[in-house]
Amino acid sequence: LWDRWNDPSRGQVPIGWAVDPNLSLRFPVIYPYLYKTRTANDVMQAGDSGAGYVNPSQLYEPRQYSGLPSGAAVWSRHNEYYYQRFGRSFSGFLTNGYTP
Repeated sequence: LWDRWNDPSRGQVPIGWAVDPNLSLRFPVIYPYLYKTRTANDVMQAGDSGAGYVNPSQLYEPRQYSGLPSGAAVWSRHNEYYYQRFGRSFSGFLTNGYTP
């Protein structure tokens, strides 16, 4: 990330930066730095299924491996917190492992 972020050509074209919002817990200085130093062409987004990593189809019943009730509402609330905190409105992409 740092090599790309510090590249002198950054900001010449629009680009989405998929930095996991959960990283703010493990590396709290990253977001103030990114927001302070971003250009108008640097768009922050959540990648990999939102704030954290999950296989979305495994949130819904029947949950293939755990048998637990649906976790969709919990996952939604988790993402809403981080999306509001960092002004996000969408996930850049979803991953779903080997689930059909």
